[in-house]
Amino acid sequence: MNKRYLFFIITISLVGGLLVGSIRAQDATPTATAESENPAPDTQAAENAPDVGRPSSDIDTTSGLPQAFTAYACTFNRNDNRAQIQTIFMNANGRRVPRGDFRSITVVQTDSGDVVASRDVSITPLVTRLPMRMMLVLDITETIPLLEIKQAIIDSLIPNLLPEDEIAVITFGSGVSDPSPFFSDKNRLINEFILDLDVQRGNNRVYDALLQSVNILENFTSSERRTILMITDSGQRVDEQASVDEIIQRSQASGIQIYPIGFYTRDRPDINILRRIAYESNGFGWFYEDEENSRASIQSNVATFLEDFTDALNSELRVDIDTPIPSAEISGLARYRLSVVQSGAQGFETTINCPVDELSHAISFAGDSFSYVTKDPVRLEVNVESDLNDDAVRVRFFVDNRPVQTDFNRSFVFQTSRQTPGQHEIRAQLLDRNDTVLATTVNSVTVYAQQTLDVSVTSGTFEDLARAIGLNVVVGTNINIDTILVNLYKPDSNEPRELRQSSIENGRAGVTLANLQADIQDFSPNAQTGDVFQLRIEVPGASPSDPPLADPYIIPVTYIAPDIPVVAQPVPRWVQLSLNIRREPFLLVSLISLGLFVLNILLFRLVRRLRVQKVIARPDDVELSEALMSVTVHSDDEKKTHPLTKKTLFVGRGELNDIILGTSETISRRHGVIMWRKGRWWYTNRKSDVSAVVEGKRIRGMRIVALEPITEIEFGKDTVMIFHYGSQQNIESLFNTDLGE
Repeated sequence: MNKRYLFFIITISLVGGLLVGSIRAQDATPTATAESENPAPDTQAAENAPDVGRPSSDIDTTSGLPQAFTAYACTFNRNDNRAQIQTIFMNANGRRVPRGDFRSITVVQTDSGDVVASRDVSITPLVTRLPMRMMLVLDITETIPLLEIKQAIIDSLIPNLLPEDEIAVITFGSGVSDPSPFFSDKNRLINEFILDLDVQRGNNRVYDALLQSVNILENFTSSERRTILMITDSGQRVDEQASVDEIIQRSQASGIQIYPIGFYTRDRPDINILRRIAYESNGFGWFYEDEENSRASIQSNVATFLEDFTDALNSELRVDIDTPIPSAEISGLARYRLSVVQSGAQGFETTINCPVDELSHAISFAGDSFSYVTKDPVRLEVNVESDLNDDAVRVRFFVDNRPVQTDFNRSFVFQTSRQTPGQHEIRAQLLDRNDTVLATTVNSVTVYAQQTLDVSVTSGTFEDLARAIGLNVVVGTNINIDTILVNLYKPDSNEPRELRQSSIENGRAGVTLANLQADIQDFSPNAQTGDVFQLRIEVPGASPSDPPLADPYIIPVTYIAPDIPVVAQPVPRWVQLSLNIRREPFLLVSLISLGLFVLNILLFRLVRRLRVQKVIARPDDVELSEALMSVTVHSDDEKKTHPLTKKTLFVGRGELNDIILGTSETISRRHGVIMWRKGRWWYTNRKSDVSAVVEGKRIRGMRIVALEPITEIEFGKDTVMIFHYGSQQNIESLFNTDLGE
């Protein structure tokens, strides 16, 4: 009886203990740890881990720095001359880095060490990542709740992948299975290779499975993203397995990311080793370390980890680099190493070899002619050959090494009339969007620019060659020419006679021909009435061999010989007396006396003339009076007032005078001078053969007359000048002559 009672008590105790343990396992709150939580290391696993790489204490990053920053692909767009790098930027919590944190990324061309200008780098977070190739490494050892893990994969992994993602599965237990094909049809993968999986007894081959997965993915192109997702509860036991260092090194070399998911059952994964593999392959690890778990809690946590995994896959950025600089030393495919660095995050940088095609560019002038001598506009076209799109290149034209046009136009118009006469060199360059010179024309175009002369008659006429003829020569606006020649040509002869030289200033020049009839007579003494001569306005080139700088302006001149009447003149009395002068002593003495008298008068006039010329030419240092004086000229029915602001003002009919007295032929071109000397105003004629009437008194020759306000001066028959104070605005009453009225 006592034995039965004791056995009953023991049985009840065992059953109660099992029930309590089961209830505690079902009701326990599951705790999942990721790398950022820094869980206490598994002592046994740490002892078994190989001593390579950084220690596990260095792997845990709680400061928010990136857990993964890697570039896994680079493509080159020939049409845009743009390199495009795909990068993964994931923080220590396995999440995509916030938008503000990737603005500090810089790009360095590692071959030269040059930092790519920020204007040439654009960083774009991808809303939808690019398709990837993934190996699913599944633990099927006997400790795995395989049914629940398969359900978590079906519910939380497969629906969150892209339709273009290609996945294969490989399993391990006591051995490693052959991999399945890669499927983009995930349902087929589930139905054919996952649903019928069953557990295996024996030691696991966890690291052999990882290395074999790396081997498989290495065979695929590096331009696509490649990842390994491992789900396991296994740690390495006594069996010799693949080297962890080899797994890490080969995954790093191939850019393969490894994402382990681990949890505790009756077995325990090597969390620190798996964390190190994830960290150094730029992946991430999730671990459920609660020992008081259940099949349901494992399924729930693995499902959450799988959702975190698919979210971490979306931590992609695209870095666009405009206009990579091609290497001149490499023909065909040039390879460049680009380094992407996040400033302030030491140790988080990635490098990638980016294949960049060496693009072909050429620019040349169209047509057969590369030299022009013309006064007309010249339109120049260029032929452009480039691997870039038309909207990615521009053309810059240069005239005499000065850029004059930069745009998408393939043509340029050289406006000859606006250019300085002479030779100009035109070349062109092909530029990209950043003004990098891609090509330059081998041959330049030379344009010898000529001007068009426009000549007008300002005074005189070609019907009266004996009188002065004034010409106005005009070229392009603000064009200056050192020398223009006025040449006279005989009929049917190219031998000219130079009549005048002048300079063009601000596009204009004035030329006066004093007596063209005399010039023709001197040039061609045998000229007859009706002979047609040519008057040419010419601009010679810089040297005799150069073309002229302007087309000559030709004026035909019809010569009319002057009439010279032959009239019999009686012999004057004085001639007769001179012949008999020896017979007339009184007359001889008288003539000598008269000659001496005339000589004295001429000397007196010469001295006076020289004194007046000296006064005109040498103003004294007396400053102008504060009371401003003016003169008003009434000529050709027009009144015009001139303030006297200079000490010497020349007046006359010519255009070069300070004050023009009209066009009347009774007024000399160089008639008189108004000047300030010794503190007052004076007037004098400039030549001995002209006269003026000052206050009713005629002044002949070069005599100085003081001017008082108000003073009236008459010139010729039609012109009156009034000297008056500048403050007098209404001077109508000052004109007392009929002309003034």
